[in-house]
Amino acid sequence: MTSRRRTCFRFLVPSRPSRVKCCSVFLLGCLTVLAGVAVMKQPTALVDYLSRHGHRSVRSESALTYLVASEVTVADVDHSTVTGTTVVTRDVSKDITAMTSPQVRRKISLSSTVSDSNSSAENEAGGFQPINGHQSWVYSAFFESFDQKRPLIRVLALEISSVTNPVFCHVTERGTVTTSRGWRRVIPDSHGQKYHSVNYECGLTAGSRPEVLSLIFNATDTPTNRLEVIYPRQHARNFTVCYAALHHFNTPTHLITSLMYNRVLGAQHFYVYNHSVSNTTDAVLRHYQRLGLLTVMPWPLPTLEVWYYGQILAINDCVYRNTFVSRFVVIQDTDEYIVPNCHGSWLELINAVDAGRAKGKVPPLGSYIFESSLHCNNPRPWEWEKVKKDFSISPEDEKFIRRHSLLPFIQLHRMDYIYKYKSRTKAIVRPELILYAGIHYTRKHRERAQLTVVSNDLAIVHHFSKKRRTQVVDTTTLKFKDQVFPMVKRSIESFEFLAGTVT
Repeated sequence: MTSRRRTCFRFLVPSRPSRVKCCSVFLLGCLTVLAGVAVMKQPTALVDYLSRHGHRSVRSESALTYLVASEVTVADVDHSTVTGTTVVTRDVSKDITAMTSPQVRRKISLSSTVSDSNSSAENEAGGFQPINGHQSWVYSAFFESFDQKRPLIRVLALEISSVTNPVFCHVTERGTVTTSRGWRRVIPDSHGQKYHSVNYECGLTAGSRPEVLSLIFNATDTPTNRLEVIYPRQHARNFTVCYAALHHFNTPTHLITSLMYNRVLGAQHFYVYNHSVSNTTDAVLRHYQRLGLLTVMPWPLPTLEVWYYGQILAINDCVYRNTFVSRFVVIQDTDEYIVPNCHGSWLELINAVDAGRAKGKVPPLGSYIFESSLHCNNPRPWEWEKVKKDFSISPEDEKFIRRHSLLPFIQLHRMDYIYKYKSRTKAIVRPELILYAGIHYTRKHRERAQLTVVSNDLAIVHHFSKKRRTQVVDTTTLKFKDQVFPMVKRSIESFEFLAGTVT
């Protein structure tokens, strides 16, 4: 059996377990943006403020915004060097110590946690709110002024597919309420479900800056919902990861692995939409939210008759919250990893893709689409022995990897098939150029923006699944082991209730 040629990473072919394809020298640098430094730099009053609020709502987000905006930039991070095929860099696992408080470093104990989506969240939106007696619920409202003469408020919502009622917008500005006609736009990707995701558009006059908006379907109704309008904030970071809604999620070590791995690739902040998680996962979410690394949004769906826990609505909410705040938004699940083959970070990868485009007046790129492949199983014993030798996996590390099922380091059997555009693909997007984000590709860009499908020679999505297909051994995710594994290990060990568990 053969596999398509790769130029920038190496893997083993099962029929020839002793053969290792040579990879070109990894172009590594600017590996990680350290959240720990951000925490250490903050004024005492700010840190005390966050501590007092714990996981509860900080409605203005000013404290978390300040934490994120103060993070170390790419230019501040030491560059790695490469010797042969061995990556040499400083021990970024120590960054976890800087990220945690003295109490955390003494082990985090599982105290009183609950698993419903109302408990461990910063809830800017206030959850889902009904539109009177109709089977429609609003979630969030965003101010837009791409056209300065015709600003609008965009409301994200769920509604029954059969609704055809007109929409009316109650807008409150400095105590004055005005009512105007709104518009309904269905967000594609409903998969024929009874309920679907929509956005309502409420037009404003030039210069208007309302504070509150309510929606009704009959002009004489009294509103039963009240949304605070979310305004664009200043640029704070380069990369934000938007995870799909977490539902019945009970593998906190997988979440930690995803957070730490993506930190090394360049992620500076994460958004999680919490539908239902285990108590241990809830404690992990609270911890990283207190550190300012993670924003947890409640996701108490009013109905389950919507496609895949309303993930399309959650993703769009996340993209809109990060418009102008984050240069890029990475849309993926916790079991998916967009790993560069030839570059040391997402930023290097994106810059390489941009450099390869035609010069001159070309439409801006709104989406970078990455093809995908499934990792399905662990290597065979003789393959694993080769991997351990090539990547310096000690017996102690192997024991830890197996105990906690750290998939990027152990589940290395990948399908020899790569899914193409629109099928299991994932995207990194420029949020200000996105009108409707999608799970596998952007549904609609703004104005002239376009997408590009990134060559799978540069990167693919490594999706860890249980499907059984013809497989090859792909060690690409081990490329960052020396940076990621110490961070994951230290993080898991900091949680007393995870340290000795088997996931």
